[in-house]
Amino acid sequence: MPKVNTTSGLIDVDQLGFTLMHEHLRESSAGVPYTFPDLFDHDEDVSRCVAALNQASLEGITTIVDVTTMDLGRDMRLIQDISYQVNMNIIQATGLWLDIPRSIGRGTTPDQLARAFIREIVDGIEGTNIRAGVIKVATDVQNITENKLNPDNELVLRAAAR
Repeated sequence: MPKVNTTSGLIDVDQLGFTLMHEHLRESSAGVPYTFPDLFDHDEDVSRCVAALNQASLEGITTIVDVTTMDLGRDMRLIQDISYQVNMNIIQATGLWLDIPRSIGRGTTPDQLARAFIREIVDGIEGTNIRAGVIKVATDVQNITENKLNPDNELVLRAAAR
């Protein structure tokens, strides 16, 4: 049986049940919760998310995919604390959205970025034992088969494809 990484470990895909494929438990700009922690109430955010997920579970949802990437302010301590308190599968994403940090865009190769994504799938994210179960990427280019990608878009898409 194929398996998928969740915040609680590997599970058989037949345990996924009714799945919401694009959720954000909390998002912000990258680094903001760490730079301005007084703007966020960790315990309140955990309580709010736990209540919402427990209600969703009562409605028949068994799995969510949290596609909050590091450039959207992913907070693995928050995700971990939530996952301990809910009876729901949470699949966490690796990858990047549209706001590619300049330090990544300058001189990084698709292979280097792919290794970072793979590390989050194999070893865990942000020092936790939570392993990514999906790779999320996005582009702001419409009709990408007809229009030219900018270098940042191409970098991320090639890295995810590897």
